[in-house]
Amino acid sequence: MLGISDDEESLIRHYTPSPQDRIQAEVRRRPHNQLGYAVQLCIMRYPGRVLGMGEDPPAAVVSYVAEQLGITPGAFASYARRIPTRFEHSHRLAKYLGVRTATRDDRRATLLAAAEAAGATENGLPIMNELRRRGVLLLPDAALELPLPLNP
Repeated sequence: MLGISDDEESLIRHYTPSPQDRIQAEVRRRPHNQLGYAVQLCIMRYPGRVLGMGEDPPAAVVSYVAEQLGITPGAFASYARRIPTRFEHSHRLAKYLGVRTATRDDRRATLLAAAEAAGATENGLPIMNELRRRGVLLLPDAALELPLPLNP
């Protein structure tokens, strides 16, 4: 559900930056930051989550975005050597995309949506739709495994 798809259809459908997205990336000073910024933007848009620290997206995604920006895919390896860079980019991208990380209320709403979905179907799509409706980004899988309080 939160995986980063790398088949050809998904690349074209989800990881093609718009002209405005490309401008956002191109104002970054160095090619590796331009590429990292654009890749993060695409992943924040779909599947709708933050790229985790040290997480490498599929090479096909990096290559596809790099090609559109005219940057060598290998530049991604240098992305975010400075630890605050990914955080700073994520923060800027969240503002640009009009999204935010999940709050306690969002997590509660997610649990309620999950309970509803579990009772009606085996499909998790209603959960993701509720998060997208709220403009909420999910954290990487490892962060989602932390226990969540059920009471405020």
